[in-house]
Amino acid sequence: MILMTVTTPACPMRAYLGREVETLRVRLPGVRTVQVDLVWEPPWTPSMMSVAAKARLGWWAQLRRRLSTALRPFRAAMRTTAW
Repeated sequence: MILMTVTTPACPMRAYLGREVETLRVRLPGVRTVQVDLVWEPPWTPSMMSVAAKARLGWWAQLRRRLSTALRPFRAAMRTTAW
């Protein structure tokens, strides 16, 4: 049995993910059937994504840009402050 959650009940990937589970099931030797149950607890959050998934979606690049923008005033202050 596979417990799976999606982002929302109306998630457009819901059907695709179900088909992918079935596709992968046939590759597992000795596995004849798989029951996939959708669950809503715990609710899905981006923290459930792997680092590879976040990188593939470009989330790390976006975070890097946001941090760089947020740190500009600090960097400027560090350059002009006499230590």
